[in-house]
Amino acid sequence: MPPTDNNLTRSDKRNHWHSTAEYRAFKHEVMIWELSNRAAIQSIKEELRAPLNVHMDLYFERSKILCKNGRTKKMDGPNRIKALHDAISRIIGIDDSEFWQWSGEKHISPNSLNYVTIRISNLEEHHY
Repeated sequence: MPPTDNNLTRSDKRNHWHSTAEYRAFKHEVMIWELSNRAAIQSIKEELRAPLNVHMDLYFERSKILCKNGRTKKMDGPNRIKALHDAISRIIGIDDSEFWQWSGEKHISPNSLNYVTIRISNLEEHHY
């Protein structure tokens, strides 16, 4: 799961921007996933033609989304989309400016893990 947009970078005393440890850890996880799924990724890349439709389902541990009384916690799923788009773009080799349609949903994880599922499809010609 990527960090929120607010936790991607930090500035140092000289006002230079650097990736946070949390963002570096996310990028490392993505790299490991990519290396272990090379064949599937290659197959997908051969089918994709820009522009694209990208849908993401973000699964969060119940306690990250809901309070004990069942009320929704203040947790902004859309703030995680930019890091996901950047990762997807790098993996499939298509710039995220070609993501013409994108959507996402927040879910309670069925297994107490935080994770993301992603569906990518070619956008039909009549949509652009």
